Amino acid sequence: MNKKFYFLLAISAVFMLLLNLNIIDLNMVTSKLLKSECNLDLINNANILMNDQYVLECIRNGFLNTKSNDAYNLNAPNLKNPSMGQAQLLIQILKNKKKGFFVECGALDGETRSNTLYMERFLGWEGVLIEADPSNYRELETKNRKAWSVPACLSIKPYPSKVTFEMRRNQGRIAKNQDNRSVKRGEVQVQCFPLYSILLALNQTVVDYFSLDVEGAELGVLRTIPFDKIDIKTLSVEFIHSAEGKAAIREHMEDRGYKMVQEITHPDWLANDFIFVKESLLV
Repeated sequence: MNKKFYFLLAISAVFMLLLNLNIIDLNMVTSKLLKSECNLDLINNANILMNDQYVLECIRNGFLNTKSNDAYNLNAPNLKNPSMGQAQLLIQILKNKKKGFFVECGALDGETRSNTLYMERFLGWEGVLIEADPSNYRELETKNRKAWSVPACLSIKPYPSKVTFEMRRNQGRIAKNQDNRSVKRGEVQVQCFPLYSILLALNQTVVDYFSLDVEGAELGVLRTIPFDKIDIKTLSVEFIHSAEGKAAIREHMEDRGYKMVQEITHPDWLANDFIFVKESLLV
């Protein structure tokens, strides 16, 4: 472990001692932290809780970008639904629900094969678009989506972390080798937050549709989600790149009260997704 870790550990020990001795006031410290600039080194090394107010303020002030009020700037405005079948099926399952809320992680440029654009444009949905690749995110911003957006990745740990990310356009992913090493060409350091933290930063605990396509890290992301604290009604989850295998994803979701209702596939590998629906919706 590096010196920074031990330094932070020592600071934390002193801090807890002072708290226990009532020498410092926790409310006063928290208030000052919330007003200060976000210290990413602190939150990435302390295994801090997902619902920590300091983490939520870091997201709100440094990563959560507001919806656009400008007209859409789409490359193919006449293509109503660019999804490869995931959104089409879920719209049917949700009976053309209006004014819903979505999360799309692996949002790419906000248009190409988007699973949420139709819901936003034609059904009045709101939501949040999450895209880790900086070049993709810059394109996403130009589309003028009417959704919140976050230039980060979803954490595969139940706390914030910084990772090395491979930039590959629509196949970008968290690098498998996260050991201390120099960043290679085509890679970038990216901040990650748990989904739960992002939703709490938005004061949102109900999600009608969660689109998860992160090129192999899907199960890791799903494992961080406290399904007893947030109500996710439907999901599409890519399974083709999962190191644990597609059966592990299905088992994890079924253990949490979801039914896999269909696999969506495409001959050019443009879709390889499970569609999950909360069992209570199928009654």
